[in-house]
Amino acid sequence: MNISDKEAFMTARAMARQEGIFCGGSSGMNIAAALRVAKLLPKEAVVVAIVCDTGERYLTKHHSDEWLTEKNLLENDRFMLRDVVSAKRTRGVLPALISLPSHATVQEALSLMSSYEVSDVPVIDADTLAGTVRENKLMSAVIEDRLVLERPVAQYMEAPAPIVDAHEDVQTGINMLRNTPMIVVSEFGRLSGVVTRHDVLEYL
Repeated sequence: MNISDKEAFMTARAMARQEGIFCGGSSGMNIAAALRVAKLLPKEAVVVAIVCDTGERYLTKHHSDEWLTEKNLLENDRFMLRDVVSAKRTRGVLPALISLPSHATVQEALSLMSSYEVSDVPVIDADTLAGTVRENKLMSAVIEDRLVLERPVAQYMEAPAPIVDAHEDVQTGINMLRNTPMIVVSEFGRLSGVVTRHDVLEYL
């Protein structure tokens, strides 16, 4: 398997930015290769990769924007939606993916929304996006009939939010968020997070 210097360097930078692992180019190469292999394996597979060097020796090399620009290696070091999801996890303010199953009650949905101060939550069954529940719609239904609180959210959910690949750039997400309050991010076939306009602003 061939891993270019550029892919190794970009992976090492992503490790520092997304995972807090400050590593060198050799480690970047190992992780890049491991990620390629992981894409070919079933979801339950475990891939082990060795982080074999530190980024301390490369502060003026691939961890330097100036050096990468000089070597014409920076052009594709773009911010991806997976970076936004990773930043949410790192901040620890909100889980990257807040969701409900379709059998959850309206009461449970409203409690979840109140706890995390969110107004839109994806409905996910067996890692499949089934729909979206919105606080204003649920509250309107409850005001009309208090018994709604005990009913499943499946009766009140709307169409699913758009699913976007984690490796799409942030600008793609921004463009989509002009028409929807949230997008759901998928990585390697799994739903990995929710991104809202607020999340993007926090990240940028």
